[in-house]
Amino acid sequence: MELDVKTLAQIREIGGDELLGRMARLYLEHTPVRIEEIRRALTAGNWSRTRRAIHSMRSSSATLGANELAQTAAELERMAEQENREQLESSLPGLEKQTQTALRALEKLA
Repeated sequence: MELDVKTLAQIREIGGDELLGRMARLYLEHTPVRIEEIRRALTAGNWSRTRRAIHSMRSSSATLGANELAQTAAELERMAEQENREQLESSLPGLEKQTQTALRALEKLA
């Protein structure tokens, strides 16, 4: 997965490499927690927590130019809105795989 170069350039315009690095570090720190939160909330059947965790992941991914991951998260968010547990559970490994790819790309920026 490639990070969107336009998005990264916009962040650099605003705050340089320092801001980009700080944002990347925060993403690296919080994203694994969000994945775990999605899993826990889904297991508990707490749909509002599931949606919030996925939404948070979608928006932070889009902010850092991980557009493919953000799109996948948007699809999972719709599944959570429909309370489609089976489809969401079967799609979660794909989200996790894309997340790992995004994390590796962002580690280079942190």
